[in-house]
Amino acid sequence: MSAAAVADGQELWAAWQESVRRHPAARPLDELRSQYPDAQQARAAYDAQPLIREVQGRRRNEHDVLSRAWISGVDEVGYFGYDQQRFLDGRAQMAVTTYALLTMDGRWLDMDQTPNYRSLAQRYLVCCAGNSPVKSV
Repeated sequence: MSAAAVADGQELWAAWQESVRRHPAARPLDELRSQYPDAQQARAAYDAQPLIREVQGRRRNEHDVLSRAWISGVDEVGYFGYDQQRFLDGRAQMAVTTYALLTMDGRWLDMDQTPNYRSLAQRYLVCCAGNSPVKSV
């Protein structure tokens, strides 16, 4: 599952980089929020950036690779970041650390009730890989 997520992430990263090469660097939404007193003004300034306009347009095209990215209404710059390996690692982690994990000793861990769930689940899955079946739900 994580190998497929990384392969998909590589396609998304390549598509993102195609757009990045055509435009000046875009500023992250959080950076703009600190400069505008109103969240709507910050969002409008963010959306007006050429790179962001292109990526949002590409996302509306169902035949474009970027239409598969789950970034609607969020910061595209923050979603992809500046480091390909970190982006791909995040995709792999998201693929295997779903909402909940039932441990081999019968404990139920989930996003709502377990502090630091994603990192805990990732460590558990790495630790137990190959030892026995692990069920992620």
